[in-house]
Amino acid sequence: MRFSKTLNPKFADALVLLCIFSIIIFARLGLLGIPLERDEGGFAYVAKAMMDGAALYTDIFEIKPPLLYGIYATFIVFFGYSPEGIHTGLLIFNLTSIYLLYQLAKRLAGRLAALVSCAAFALLSLSPNLL
Repeated sequence: MRFSKTLNPKFADALVLLCIFSIIIFARLGLLGIPLERDEGGFAYVAKAMMDGAALYTDIFEIKPPLLYGIYATFIVFFGYSPEGIHTGLLIFNLTSIYLLYQLAKRLAGRLAALVSCAAFALLSLSPNLL
C-alpha cells in the first residue's frame, strides 16, 4: 500500500473547518447559561409574543426586520425559551454562517482565502462587542 505525501484538499479543508468549529463550540459551551443581554432579551420577547399571536408592527412596536424575530422564534421552538436554548440556537446559527461563508469564499476566491476568511469570521464572532 502506498501513501501519498499530500493530503486530499477536501480532507484538509474539512479538518481545518472541524478545528474552527471545535474552537467555537469550546468557547461558547461555557457561556450558554449566561443571562440574555439587552438586545437578545428583546428579540426573544418579541419572538415569544409573535408566537403567542401578537402582530408585529401593530401590537408590538419594533423597528428591526421581521426575519430576526422569526429566527429567534425558531430557536425557541427547537431549544426552548431559556437563555441556554436561545444561545444554543445562536451557536448553531454561527456555525452555519461560518460554513456558508466558507462555501461562498471558496467559490469566489479559492480554498485558502475561504479558510482564512472563515477563521477570521469565527474569531471575530467570539468578541463580546459583536454579541
